[in-house]
Amino acid sequence: MTRRPTLLIAVALALGALVVAALVVRPSGGDDHRAGSELVAEAGGPRLAITRTPASYRIVHRVESGPADRRVVSTDVLEVRRPFDSRLETRDGDTVEGAPVSVQTTTFGRIAAAGEAGQRSVLALPPGVAVSDLRVDAVLDAAVEAGALQPRERRRVAGRDCQVYRSAELLSAGSVLRPVGEPAPADAGGGDWADSCIDEAGLVLEEVLVAGGRTLLRRVATAVDEDVELAGDRFAVGDQTVPVGQGGGSVQRLAEGSRAPGVFWELDAPPAGWRYGGRYAVVPPQTEAFTDPLRRGDRVASVMDVLTRGPDLLVVEQGSTLGGGAPFDDRGGEQRAAGQLGRVQVLLTPFGPLVRTHLGGGAFVRVYGTVEPGELVALARRLRAVEGGELIPLDDPQARGR
Repeated sequence: MTRRPTLLIAVALALGALVVAALVVRPSGGDDHRAGSELVAEAGGPRLAITRTPASYRIVHRVESGPADRRVVSTDVLEVRRPFDSRLETRDGDTVEGAPVSVQTTTFGRIAAAGEAGQRSVLALPPGVAVSDLRVDAVLDAAVEAGALQPRERRRVAGRDCQVYRSAELLSAGSVLRPVGEPAPADAGGGDWADSCIDEAGLVLEEVLVAGGRTLLRRVATAVDEDVELAGDRFAVGDQTVPVGQGGGSVQRLAEGSRAPGVFWELDAPPAGWRYGGRYAVVPPQTEAFTDPLRRGDRVASVMDVLTRGPDLLVVEQGSTLGGGAPFDDRGGEQRAAGQLGRVQVLLTPFGPLVRTHLGGGAFVRVYGTVEPGELVALARRLRAVEGGELIPLDDPQARGR
């Protein structure tokens, strides 16, 4: 799940000069920088609990960015069918009738982005929570305890009560959550702080980004619908346009019983209530590693087991880098014991928790999903090392006799 900023960068590179400059600069329309968001209760009271997880939803956000005298106004229409499908459409101006500017669509195994100039790019998408769908419900309590989300006031947006939480960066940025006030990594974006208002369905109704005391970005919901019927063609992405050899990635279903050579990690059976959705050979989008010969050793490939439970998702991933280098920085987070895996790193992200560990020689195991961190660690403890074998694509003739 920490892969999402990389995916978005890959999409942007593939699209080249995707035109978003058509958004119109408009006057602020007044001094009410929290229009559409009513204060209900000051900070310090009991937190509003998340009580449900909708299987689908649609949210319309008014988006304001830039200083008040040069504010850019647009409208985002987000449709989500959990756990894999999302469509984020940006329109110019403050209504859904504005001219379309861009569309980003994700479904299982694919992500597509298109701009108003007609440019369109489709890449492989490693199995995971839909890019635009935030699953803060899975990490909320742990993030509050860690100081990564600080409860503040309660507000009412689009007729729905929501609880404000302060974080170091916007939740929609997709970064690993870090304590508020902790210095950002050198390459991290974001402002001095961000506030997000989360309702009882775990939906983010309002986001405010502030730097140096100035509001740089605000997203406020104007309409929210839960458990809506969303036709499958809303999430159609078409064939992949960026081949794996150019960094576009690959997701290939494997035959039952396929295992990578060497030591292989797997569960004896899915946890109770979960449905096994298959095993996949995955090469994530990684443009530089495929186009720069000096970065060849950084290429990553993995095998993923996918499990679902209604709107929820679990993924067990194991893989390695081609050159044997470390696949990620294992500093930060909480260290836990996880059975045969040994010590693992537990991180909190807006898409749910992430458990991961280095195995040496560039090899790694990651487990992520939309359950609370303790449940994810318990799942990691159930992984056992078995003898590896061969990876056989499901469409391979060898797989037909299995």
